[in-house]
Amino acid sequence: MPVMNGVEAAREIRRFVPRTKIVLSSVRDSPLASTEVREGQRLVAYRFVTRCANCAKQFGILWVMDSTRRVGPKTVARITCPLCGKRFYQDAKDLLPIKFQIQNLVVGRPVRSVEIVYDCPYCGNRGILVSLLHTDLSWDELSEEYGQTAACENSLCPQRGLPQKLEPSRVVLGSLNPV
Repeated sequence: MPVMNGVEAAREIRRFVPRTKIVLSSVRDSPLASTEVREGQRLVAYRFVTRCANCAKQFGILWVMDSTRRVGPKTVARITCPLCGKRFYQDAKDLLPIKFQIQNLVVGRPVRSVEIVYDCPYCGNRGILVSLLHTDLSWDELSEEYGQTAACENSLCPQRGLPQKLEPSRVVLGSLNPV
């Protein structure tokens, strides 16, 4: 951008219209590619190097989360290897922080920490299950992969107390990758 970069533009937009949703992306080396990004103490992103559990090749990931959701050593994400295309579980304790620019490193889709809400499909009771996920999927992919089982306790629900298969209804914190 000729006058300011995307992060500066996002700050200005937020200053004038605070509820605006902003998505930043770049094909160049930018603040998003740094080890840590903080935007208004809300968005935090970390760059890591990892090794695919299937093909054993190294690649980079960018992990984006709300500043209230911290990645700890017990955090597990389900991610897709950009080299072999297979999905695997990644333990945060096995990630290596990138402290400098690494040339020729393939980077996978960003891993996002999101809170997913499941609603009852029978009575519409909202939020019968809330799940914190760490994933690199889009909404369509997530809807297919992250079905859950839970029981609705709404007294008007025809399936009250019975286990039922749920699909994700919405994201309440964080954001998923675009399609």
